[in-house]
Amino acid sequence: MSVYLTLQKPYGCEGAYDKTITIQKCGDYPYELALRFAECCLRCGACFAAGYSWFDKFRKNRRVRSNIPLARIIDDFREILSSSPKVSYNWLRILGGEPLLNDEYINYLFDCLVEFSRINSEIFNNGIIIQTNGIHIGKGNTNQ
Repeated sequence: MSVYLTLQKPYGCEGAYDKTITIQKCGDYPYELALRFAECCLRCGACFAAGYSWFDKFRKNRRVRSNIPLARIIDDFREILSSSPKVSYNWLRILGGEPLLNDEYINYLFDCLVEFSRINSEIFNNGIIIQTNGIHIGKGNTNQ
């Protein structure tokens, strides 16, 4: 099994979609940091993320990558800290396909969050929003 992430580019930036965690214009200034997962266990018709969450679509999406080392996400996070003139962002948003898809996704996400908090969780005002359908954890299918 693999964890899939959707590569992004920061809001207002030119160039390639090559970041794992980025600044995203959502909500009011100073916006948010976003980590976007791919793959989902549902096929909701109104899904805003169908291009990187539905199995038949995300496999063709060039921005979706699997097996991205945790160190790469941490490097992207550190880059935001070092290059950002902002003192903080509104929150960290975890979204995409289904960030709590299975135990592997959950462990990967929580390893990220633990490392972010070690480095500097104040950059996102200690606030985290996880957009989830809750299917996996709702069934009690986790070892957490």
